Amino acid sequence: MGRKDKNQAGSPAEEQRDDELVEEGAEGKPQETRYEQIERERAEYLALWQRAQADYQNLKRRSFTDLEAGVRRALQPLLEDLLLVMDHMEMALASPIESEDAKNLAFGVELVKKQLLTALSNQDVQAIEPGKHFDPALHQAVAKETREDLEPDSVIETLRRGYLWKETPLRFAQVRVAEPPAETTAGPAGAADSDAGDPAAGDRRTGQEN
Repeated sequence: MGRKDKNQAGSPAEEQRDDELVEEGAEGKPQETRYEQIERERAEYLALWQRAQADYQNLKRRSFTDLEAGVRRALQPLLEDLLLVMDHMEMALASPIESEDAKNLAFGVELVKKQLLTALSNQDVQAIEPGKHFDPALHQAVAKETREDLEPDSVIETLRRGYLWKETPLRFAQVRVAEPPAETTAGPAGAADSDAGDPAAGDRRTGQEN
């Protein structure tokens, strides 16, 4: 048999030994084996894939936030106008009803009000509960009243109902809030009056003058 052809592949054992050999480069630095090269490339591709996934999730979340903000900007003026209509209906229903025609009109206004509330509810608009304590995240204090029978910042009355839209205030509730009575403190005049009834106080003042 002739010499082994240079292009002829060796045995699997020889190929494995060739892959495991660490050759010296031009600068005397060890070269990575084929296995190490594959592992490095796999780690690089995995890192690139993970980074692409993270970028996609961030883009998806940012797009959803921008879309929701755009919808809110477009719908908010309309919803606020509908709340004004709701206020006028409630004022009309609060008026005294005497005649039969007025009762029929109030009945029709009440039906329209219920339909409007249903339409607002379908858009995730809900009325803010009156509550007993002032909450700056939900309420707007437009008036204060001195009350001794209530704790400070207690809600006395809701002057205009507030509403939430998707759990965010669409309109703050306008309320009247209780405040404590002003404390009366004795000033210098009061101190002088108290000294007037003390005979020794005059002696003290005389001694200070001398």
